[in-house]
Amino acid sequence: MKKTLRLGDFLITAILLFAALFLLFSPFRTTGEIVVVSADGVVIDQFPLQGDDQDFSYEEADFSFTLRRENGKVAMVQMDCPDQSCVKTGYISLSGSSIICLPNRVTVLVTGETEVDFVLG
Repeated sequence: MKKTLRLGDFLITAILLFAALFLLFSPFRTTGEIVVVSADGVVIDQFPLQGDDQDFSYEEADFSFTLRRENGKVAMVQMDCPDQSCVKTGYISLSGSSIICLPNRVTVLVTGETEVDFVLG
């Protein structure tokens, strides 16, 4: 028995594609303003996302790492961890974006204002 696609199948596919694209390019996500750096759940630094290109180096008890602010974005460019997935994350700039190093329990979070007026829930 051969199955054929119907109009409803195309409509459902179009709606799902539209929803995925909307979430990917959501107007509610804006460029962040502040970078919050935490180690083991404790905030160790905050700095503005906008500003001169600059490296920020941190020395913790068991590890060290370096962040780079460049063109209104921030990235982890050096971390003492085995898999380097945090370094491979690359640059982030949108509010709510983060870089996380699980072995060293380091979080880099971009925060800022969003255009959401309310949250349903």
